[in-house]
Amino acid sequence: MKFSVTLVFFLLFMVVAYCYIHFTPVDAVKVADTAALVRVLPLEEGDHVIGIRIRHKEGGLLHLEKKGQEWVIESPFQDTADGAAVEGLVAALTLSAKARRLIPDKGWEEFGLKDPELAIGVRSGKRPEWRALAFGDTAPVGDYVYARWEGENEYFLVDSNVKRAFERGNDAYRQRKIFSLPLAEIRKIRMQYGLSAYELTRRGEDWLWTEPVELLGNSLSRESEGALIAELGNLYIKEFVEGPKARTARDMGLMDPKGNLTLWAGGEKPAATLVLGEEILEKDALYASRREDETVFLVSRSKMLHLFNMLVSLASAGT
Repeated sequence: MKFSVTLVFFLLFMVVAYCYIHFTPVDAVKVADTAALVRVLPLEEGDHVIGIRIRHKEGGLLHLEKKGQEWVIESPFQDTADGAAVEGLVAALTLSAKARRLIPDKGWEEFGLKDPELAIGVRSGKRPEWRALAFGDTAPVGDYVYARWEGENEYFLVDSNVKRAFERGNDAYRQRKIFSLPLAEIRKIRMQYGLSAYELTRRGEDWLWTEPVELLGNSLSRESEGALIAELGNLYIKEFVEGPKARTARDMGLMDPKGNLTLWAGGEKPAATLVLGEEILEKDALYASRREDETVFLVSRSKMLHLFNMLVSLASAGT
């Protein structure tokens, strides 16, 4: 073999040796597994996550539970959770792999795992007891962080995006859709804003005007029906407002509201009522709350006015 070829192989060997010596933690005396692809949270076939707790070092606990097919927030407040956002957390745990598994010779301090910045609890249908996963410091090589399941001797590296997925604020996991009522179940719609009010009731396959009186019995066209229902399904919370509703309702205009939007699913009792308060022009927002709970939030002023103006236009056209 030529000397130049030998030299190339020797240099490659030295590079590999250098990386191994300098990038492997000095206290890692045993590699637990570097070949097998091991998920951060492996689940048995047919098993699924039913509970998640997120605890930050500076304080505060977010507790999420799955009840039936719906995720809910149990603490620090009670609310419906955004199912897609929570399932994203589940996917981060069940689809991500441990990049490297190691058993340390010393303690956990230098990895940030003794008193971790972030720790999560997980439980599943087949393993209902809580299991704790700690996220530690950033690793010196690659975009990884140290992590460890409580009670296990090994620690491992995991993509830092997994840790970041759990670092968002509590509001990131709240349901932002204003109405949880399925659109197909809506049987009556009433919107009042200022001195004007409009009401439509479903009779069989048709939507009929029941307010204002001069339009009583007139029906909407199929095209108008679809556009109106689509607008209702496109209403979302812009921002949650902190503080007890009772102390802030008057200042926000919710004691003497500018308007409200009410939906019925059948029967005399409304299924959902959105109360609309004072405007915040610089945010293009209105203070709002649902009569069914204590949540106070901001909604898009332009979207609400668009919906109201749509009703005005449909009423003016008589369709």
